[in-house]
Amino acid sequence: MRFVEEIAGMQAEKSAGSIEKFDGQTWYKIANVDSIPPFFMTITSSSDAWNFIWSNGALSAGRKDANRAIFPYYTADKILDLKNTTGSFSAVKVKCDKGTMIWEPFADQAEFKVERNLYKNASGSHVIFEEINKELELAWRTEWTSSDKYGLVRICSVKNVGSKECKAEVLDGAQNIMPACANTDVQTTTSNL
Repeated sequence: MRFVEEIAGMQAEKSAGSIEKFDGQTWYKIANVDSIPPFFMTITSSSDAWNFIWSNGALSAGRKDANRAIFPYYTADKILDLKNTTGSFSAVKVKCDKGTMIWEPFADQAEFKVERNLYKNASGSHVIFEEINKELELAWRTEWTSSDKYGLVRICSVKNVGSKECKAEVLDGAQNIMPACANTDVQTTTSNL
């Protein structure tokens, strides 16, 4: 019976779109984005940087063309399959009144009740993935954009959205970064084994 109640509770949190304003920009927000099937989108750039990203965080990005990929350049379905092994990885060690816990934002962790939101600015040049951990009362944001000088840019933040004090240690980085000069032929015809 508890499982049925949990499923009913999850279904009650439907996705909803709204316009938000913060950081001097207008954003389109999809609340509870994980309650709808993942969708593919681009992040626009004024430079030679390109980025294709799924609404669940799976991505491919690079400069100029596919032969200069930062993350593997594949078809959209294969990029979606690489969600847990390619792109950003974050882990937060939280010490609070409940003890010490490890939270991996955007991972499939059943022990935490979370809310996932997606924001894209009006020009399409920034995308923010937000996960609010309702049990730890923390919010994690990962923002993807680009710049002429640095190419692909990722900005992360963690914020206490509750009233209780806690301490957090963060491990953050990227995984499955392509080696320099690995063109698409190398990606599709060779193995790292």
